[in-house]
Amino acid sequence: MPNAASLSVIFTGSVALGSLAVTALGARAQRKHEAGLAYQERVWDAKSEVLLNAIRVSLSIVRVVGARAEMRHLAESLVAAREYIDEFSAEIEAYGSEATRKALRDLEAKIQLTLIQSNSAGMLRSVRAWKLSKVEEQDYDEARKASADERSMLDAIAHNLTEDPPVYRDAAQALIDSARKDLRDPDV
Repeated sequence: MPNAASLSVIFTGSVALGSLAVTALGARAQRKHEAGLAYQERVWDAKSEVLLNAIRVSLSIVRVVGARAEMRHLAESLVAAREYIDEFSAEIEAYGSEATRKALRDLEAKIQLTLIQSNSAGMLRSVRAWKLSKVEEQDYDEARKASADERSMLDAIAHNLTEDPPVYRDAAQALIDSARKDLRDPDV
């Protein structure tokens, strides 16, 4: 039969080993929890950035229509929105709710149809790049000609709008509303 001193040493050693095991398991769980939080933070940062960009682009359309600006300005907003949608549509598909994805596709379809009808949207990017290169070269006469070409292309787009301005505004507003909801309810 072991004596009291031996039992005390064995019991103390067992408690110490158990304590080390619990500490190690707790540290492992803490690291796993911190990694999960870091992942959620990265996802939230990406999601919120893309949703804010969607709101920003859509607001430009809503504001132009609301201000009853020239149709050329609406055409400019639609072209800019289309270019920007190309950049963030994959992220919306990844992070947006079903309602946000549907609103984006609806706005994108309306814009795309308009730009296809005008036949000028593709060349507009080239003219803008040419204009910027001429400004950088300080060839202001050519830059002025490029600006005139740019305005005429925007006028052609405005002339061929396939929808009334409020239709674009409503589609943009639907995207804004849905993106706001996604931002306010991160679990969507």
